[in-house]
Amino acid sequence: MLKRWLIAVFAIGILLLLHVEHVSAYVQHQVEVDQETREALKKKYGLDAPSNPDPTNHVLSGD
Repeated sequence: MLKRWLIAVFAIGILLLLHVEHVSAYVQHQVEVDQETREALKKKYGLDAPSNPDPTNHVLSGD
């Protein structure tokens, strides 16, 4: 019984030591993208075509 408690306390202690602080980023400058770059990004990532897949399509496929 004591061994289980020691393992639990040790595990919790390790988890507390590995705790990572919350990280946040702040944007200080307004980013402006010209129309040519915007169009190139849309073409590269396929952002023009809306993606509305049928939700029942993947139910039986195992995906």
